[in-house]
Amino acid sequence: MIKVMSLHEQLIRKIEAILGTKVVFAGGDEQGISGEYPESIRLGEGVLLFKDKALTPRERALLEALMPPLFEEDLSLEVFFSGGRLPGKIRQSLEFPLKIWWLESEEGIEDAMAFFRTMFPEDSLLKKDSRTLVVLKAVQDPQEYSVTDIHSDLEATVFEDIAVFVSQPLTSQEEMPAGLEVIRSLRAIHGILNRTPKIYEFDKMLLSGIFHHSLGSEEGGSVKKVLSLAPPLSLEEELMHTAREFLFCNLNVTDTANKLFIHRNTLIYRLGRIKSLTGYDIRNFLEAVNFYSLSLYQEFKQNP
Repeated sequence: MIKVMSLHEQLIRKIEAILGTKVVFAGGDEQGISGEYPESIRLGEGVLLFKDKALTPRERALLEALMPPLFEEDLSLEVFFSGGRLPGKIRQSLEFPLKIWWLESEEGIEDAMAFFRTMFPEDSLLKKDSRTLVVLKAVQDPQEYSVTDIHSDLEATVFEDIAVFVSQPLTSQEEMPAGLEVIRSLRAIHGILNRTPKIYEFDKMLLSGIFHHSLGSEEGGSVKKVLSLAPPLSLEEELMHTAREFLFCNLNVTDTANKLFIHRNTLIYRLGRIKSLTGYDIRNFLEAVNFYSLSLYQEFKQNP
C-alpha cells in the first residue's frame, strides 16, 4: 500500500531534517514519551516534542512563532489521527468500536454539523475546514439507521450535495491511523469513479479497494494479470450508463427503468444489446459480477 503523507507529516519531516533530530506531535497526551523528548513546544491541544536536541533560543522563538497557526485544531486532524492520539476532550468521550465518517461539501459543512448535533448528539464532531467534517460515530446496528438512510436524510435536510466516506470499524484509539488510511483510499476511489450518490463505505467498496490498491502498484498483482487477458468492454456511453444503473439498482428492471425514465421494453432491449456486444448477460448475477469487475478494471486503468 502506498502511504500518502499529510501536509503536517511532511512539515514534521522537514523540521527533523533541519534540526537533525526526531520530532513527534502528540495530541495532548505526551505521557510515556516525554522522557525521551526533553524539548517541547505546546500547540493548543497538542505538543511538539524534540528528541536529543536542545533548542537554541533562536530556534525556539522561530518555531513558537511559526508552528501554532499551522496546528490549529481545525487543521490538525490528520496529525492527530496519524499519531493515534486525539485531543483530550474528544478522547474522553469516544465509545469504541467506532467508525470515522468523513464528509465533504463544496457548499460548506455548517448545516451538516447542525444535522449531526441534532440527530446524533452523542457523536464527536471535528471540523477539519470549511468544507470537511469528521464524525467519530459509534458502531450501531446497521438495520437501525444505515449510512444510506443518514446520507439521504442529510441531503434532504441541508439541500446540499455531500460526499460521505466511512472507515472500517475501529476498536481502539491506536487503530485511528489505519482508519485514516482507509478514508484516504476511499477519497481517491471517489476521484476516479465519482459515483452518485456519493457514499463510499469501506465494507461496501471492497472490490473497488482491491482494484485501486492492486493497479496502483507497479506489478499490479494477480488482479491485473487476469483482467488484462479479458477483451475490453467497448460500449457507447448510453449503454455503459444503462449497465451501471442496472447494477446499482440490484438488477431490478422496473427500478432501473424508472431511474432512467425509460420504458421497461427499452431497458430490456438495451440489456440485450449489451449482451450481444460484450457477451455478458448482466441479468445473471455471476455474469454481472464479471462485467462489473472488468468495468472497474478499465476505469482504474484509465485513471491511475
